[in-house]
Amino acid sequence: MAFNEQDKKTLQMGLFLAAILVGGALVFKFQINKLAKQQVEAQITQIDNQIREQRVLKNDLLNLADREQEILAMAAQIQEASRRLPSTPEAREFYESLVNIIRETQLSWNELIPVRTREHQMYVEYPYTLDAESSYHDFGGLLNLVETDPDRFMRISRIDFHSQRENPTIHPMNIEITTFMLTEGEGA
Repeated sequence: MAFNEQDKKTLQMGLFLAAILVGGALVFKFQINKLAKQQVEAQITQIDNQIREQRVLKNDLLNLADREQEILAMAAQIQEASRRLPSTPEAREFYESLVNIIRETQLSWNELIPVRTREHQMYVEYPYTLDAESSYHDFGGLLNLVETDPDRFMRISRIDFHSQRENPTIHPMNIEITTFMLTEGEGA
């Protein structure tokens, strides 16, 4: 079969278009495979990161399990401290507790007055100011009784001492003693 010039040009053009289509299809397939490979590699990296995170969490849980006795001991300490921290403002009971402590120490006191409360995120402070006179020995007894009170968590938040020329062994003092109450605040 003999081709004339027109048929030859048509055949060449057809072969050229077919070659371009096949080449385009190969390039398209290569690009699709490249994108798929990148997606698979990204998923593999993501899965590897998740596996590492799971291993870290597993190790953390194993460490917590190993520290179970320590955690239980801490929970017992928190429970004991919570028992000494009131959940309601029992101002009268705190006042009576302070009066009993002061009487045990032989302090000569003039007044015990409540001071403005100080609110914090998880607790409220209830301070009282004590105006008294005592020797250092009696003051030490007061500190000891306040710090070791078994029924109430208290602290000395401020101390002002003065001296007297007439009686150098007795010291006028102004002491702020504070108790606390847990609150159900935003951070609690």
